[in-house]
Amino acid sequence: MELLLCSTLIFFSVIFNCSTAALSSNPPLQKIDLLGILKKESPKKVSIVEIEKFNNQVLVDIFDPYNKDIKTKFQGIYFKDFIDKYSTPEAKFIKVKAIDGYQIKMDIEEIKNEKMILAFKDQNGYLSVDRMGPIRIIYPVKEKISKVLLLKIGVNWIWQLKSLEFVK
Repeated sequence: MELLLCSTLIFFSVIFNCSTAALSSNPPLQKIDLLGILKKESPKKVSIVEIEKFNNQVLVDIFDPYNKDIKTKFQGIYFKDFIDKYSTPEAKFIKVKAIDGYQIKMDIEEIKNEKMILAFKDQNGYLSVDRMGPIRIIYPVKEKISKVLLLKIGVNWIWQLKSLEFVK
């Protein structure tokens, strides 16, 4: 009986891990809405596939403060490069909105100075919605993030992005 129970548990564990791996090997289907002051050629929505085509992909290891400080390798692009591609110079702020309705207005100069990253993958593959995706904003902080620093940067550490609106 114990052998049957162990075999069953192992079987379902393998099935679950394989299905999770298959899901994270494909880019999420959700698209990010682009709103506000955009370049004429900018699309109204952008996919992870399109973001993945950016030059200068970034790989960073961070201790993810929203995932029990587990060291995580993220892949993404500098948020600055995204802004430069889609926004006009008149935009000074970005209104960021998450799937759950959380929203914040961010200063574009701060984004550039802090070298914020739009991450769409970690070491386990693409970030699905259940893993804080399809895209999230992170800071490339090398050490564990203290509570004091998290109070400062945490409001901008947004996951499950739904839309980005460029405004004056």
